[in-house]
Amino acid sequence: MNSITDLLNNKQEKVVEKQLIKYTETLGDNIKETLKTIASKGYGSIKPTLITIEEVKKAINDYKQENQIYSDINMSNVKELALSFKRILKIENLDNLVCLEKLKLDNNMIMKIEKLECLVNIKWLDLSFNNITVIEGFDRLINLTDLSLFNNQITTVSGLDNCKKLNVLSVGKNQIKNPRPVKFINLN
Repeated sequence: MNSITDLLNNKQEKVVEKQLIKYTETLGDNIKETLKTIASKGYGSIKPTLITIEEVKKAINDYKQENQIYSDINMSNVKELALSFKRILKIENLDNLVCLEKLKLDNNMIMKIEKLECLVNIKWLDLSFNNITVIEGFDRLINLTDLSLFNNQITTVSGLDNCKKLNVLSVGKNQIKNPRPVKFINLN
């Protein structure tokens, strides 16, 4: 007989699976082809996942244990969040993390930078080792100082005009064919 926890975990997995099916149904053929390519790069039978509230809560609890924090941390007060190596396909469910300053989404399966506009306090963002092709979604991230897009599929550096505080930009190991100088004026 399954325990209640097993049933809840199974139910959550089915919800995520339905979301993934819904998300991938509307993808164009070229993106579906990219997913097949990703699967052939050693991900094999690993299923992609989405960022769920439960996954965020688990990351918060892991952080508390690693840093020996015994007080409650509620989602609206979280300043750092690590979601590395989680097979994440799509960025979502970060709306309640309004105080977030540091976010690690490296080593996932993310193809598109999206749904980050609520993270107006973000200073440090790691999207390295994903499958991102276009730099986008940074219009409202005016406090961003450190951005890593290392080892993706990016072809041009653009879309960072509003990131005036950006001091560190890592775009090595991408598909940038004609690198042009990237200009950032720091008035500090």
